Amino acid sequence: MKNAYEILTPDGFKPFNGILQKTSNEIIQIKTNDFDLSGTPDHLVETDKGFVELSALSIGDKVKTKNTFQKISVISKEESHPVLVYDVLDIPDIHCYFTNGIVSHNCEFLGSSNTLISGECLERLSFIDPIYSDDYSNLYEKPKEGNTYVCFVDVGEGAGRDYSIINIIDITEKPYRQVYVYRRNDLSPWLFTPILIDIATKYNQAYIQVENNSVGKIVADTLFFEYDYENTISSKIFKGEEKFAEYTTHGLGVRMDKKTKVMGCSALKTLLEEGALILNDWNTIQEMSWFVKTRTSYEAEKGKTDDIAMTLVHFGWLSIQSFFENLSKPGIFDIMREINEKNEDQRMAAFGFFSDGTEEYEMLLA
Repeated sequence: MKNAYEILTPDGFKPFNGILQKTSNEIIQIKTNDFDLSGTPDHLVETDKGFVELSALSIGDKVKTKNTFQKISVISKEESHPVLVYDVLDIPDIHCYFTNGIVSHNCEFLGSSNTLISGECLERLSFIDPIYSDDYSNLYEKPKEGNTYVCFVDVGEGAGRDYSIINIIDITEKPYRQVYVYRRNDLSPWLFTPILIDIATKYNQAYIQVENNSVGKIVADTLFFEYDYENTISSKIFKGEEKFAEYTTHGLGVRMDKKTKVMGCSALKTLLEEGALILNDWNTIQEMSWFVKTRTSYEAEKGKTDDIAMTLVHFGWLSIQSFFENLSKPGIFDIMREINEKNEDQRMAAFGFFSDGTEEYEMLLA
């Protein structure tokens, strides 16, 4: 659970909210008579003049250690390919801790001034440990009988770059809750679809909303033509805006254009800042901390990812559709089934599904 571990600080052991992971091309190492520390150029350590970035230190400067202030005797810099570095997140009250005997300032989850979500809101966001996790999945709540779930899906090419995401939100009641996240960047869209079907089925035949801007269309089409999955949310342009639509061969999935994204971002901001959506996943909260304003939109800071954040933007868009308030009402599955039967004549012949023999995905949801 959160705060199950503590870290040594100048005021004794204190709880903390997690470990921040990032990459850096430059590492600076400082040494005193008794201690040494390596970190990124902007890593803060305590000196006799307050907290100072490693890049601003000089030989002879005094840093605070477990024993006393000690002079820096060696400073070295190393540039390399990106390497993973870590920092402790949000230590209450004191906001610092010992790193190899030297006092470091902790990272705070406040975000930049340009984040979609306010710094105050980011600071309130609190992740929990999953009840099950593996290389790709974080499970926070098992499916509950009678609850209504939506899978928000962003599809990557599976070439090791952008991630394919399944982000499941329980919309049965407010506050809505994030219950499961699947994140993977090495699986083709064709092999991703049966995994999505398996997970959505376990979550009470969850509704699926797929962004169909590019390779996502492969998944949306496969859901419709190959798997005949009834609870797929689609949209179409109506008077210049994306609106919820019945099943149609011209609007499988939901397209995220500039206007739709603005609407989704605005609604997501309201949901989070008013406490109407609970995020449980560490990677999701991390992405929201660097989801920042550009000239005309919002996206991840350079060199970082926003694939999970974009699934939340889709949730924001859906939450303001008139159809959304009916999703969890009894009988909606029957209504959608009737809609699909009426549109049966629009369906095209199913195209073949490619399989390379990859083992069937299994998840511990039972």
